[in-house]
Amino acid sequence: MTIQLNDIFIKLTQSFPDYNKRTIYIAFSGGLDSSTILHIFYKLKKQKLIHNLKAIHVNHNLQKNSASWEDNCASICSQFGIDLIVEHIKLESETNIEANARDLRYKCFAKHLEKNDILILAHHQQDQAETFLLHTFKGSGLKGLCSIPKIRKLEAGHAYRPLLNINREHITAYAKENNLTWINDHSNTDTKFNRNYIRHKVLETITPRWPAAVNCIARTIQHCNQAQALITEFIQPILNERTRLNTNILSIIGFHNMSAQLQDHIILSWLDLCAVPKPNSNKISEVRRNIVLAKQDKQPAIYWDKYCIRRYQKHLYLLKNLAEITTYDIEIDWNISENETLILPRNLGELTIKTDCKNGIDPKYLKNVVVSFKQTGQRCQPTGRIGSHPIKKLFQEWKIPPWERHKIPIIKHKNNIISIANHCICHNVPTHKNGIMFAYKPTFK
Repeated sequence: MTIQLNDIFIKLTQSFPDYNKRTIYIAFSGGLDSSTILHIFYKLKKQKLIHNLKAIHVNHNLQKNSASWEDNCASICSQFGIDLIVEHIKLESETNIEANARDLRYKCFAKHLEKNDILILAHHQQDQAETFLLHTFKGSGLKGLCSIPKIRKLEAGHAYRPLLNINREHITAYAKENNLTWINDHSNTDTKFNRNYIRHKVLETITPRWPAAVNCIARTIQHCNQAQALITEFIQPILNERTRLNTNILSIIGFHNMSAQLQDHIILSWLDLCAVPKPNSNKISEVRRNIVLAKQDKQPAIYWDKYCIRRYQKHLYLLKNLAEITTYDIEIDWNISENETLILPRNLGELTIKTDCKNGIDPKYLKNVVVSFKQTGQRCQPTGRIGSHPIKKLFQEWKIPPWERHKIPIIKHKNNIISIANHCICHNVPTHKNGIMFAYKPTFK
């Protein structure tokens, strides 16, 4: 498949009909692939088919030639009349250099993307084959074998790979036909890196015997993507129904009637929806066996990375591993007449004032309050209830998970509890038809 400018442009317009309302950024390393994609989009701009075009070069500071490569990229962009943004990164660790460099590089790209902007990446068919084999050797599931997506969300914008189905031979031919110059990074031949090993020791070994190996892997990836699309089409309505309360809460009602495979797929799709790193398949099976199937009175938890899954009643909760509050004597003075938002300590979230609430607290009644987390021995009489009740019992009645209860802000005025954020106003507190209420937003992401 040779590179045709018209094809590239048509696919761009099909994928992003409003492309000219966005800024298009080229991820430009200065190598063969990114030099080719830069030149393609330069020609599209020259033909006035696209307007807002910029390039981003990330200097990893890993090679002695890094500075001259940066200068070379700046010179080419200047020649093409393309604005170049240069970012410098420094790896803190010498272990897992490939993955760490990639993570930092994408963070650099992402911070420049405003809403719906497009980052163009030069990955091609050989990159796809390498990724497929890397994921195969790691024992990835179907989603991993789908390899590199052509389009994916990247913070506020999108990453787009228009050359993903193009063989590298055609990229080289295009570069030579257009007299392009590019950087040769000799670290790309260092087989201590996994991707380089796949490229030089695996693919170069099998290609003489199976010349169409890369094309065949591309077809297999296409089959994987089709199968994944079918699974997503089936799972999505189930997931929508089971996450109605909150994206981070999954209903497991009726899970016992489902196969283990379906349960695992729903849990994996839920974690995808929450955009968190997924645990390995053993952890997913552990979630099903030790959490989903646990007895009602148990409160098991599964931990991985910076996250955990816990169960309360008939729901799974995805949580960040926040440090537990070990003391309950935190009290914060809050002048609500000056600040409508209070950032809570220990990364617990924020407390805000909601105004114009029907039967909320009369704003004339309050100027200063105290925010507390102490529950032991505390009682409250919610409006409309008879008698006071232990806060612990109220939390149980409101079905607040046990691990969340010590984080719920309790608002006091003149040493009396007047409200429990998100849940009630207390009896005998003056109200108003356009009153205020306290809204608590916990920290997750």
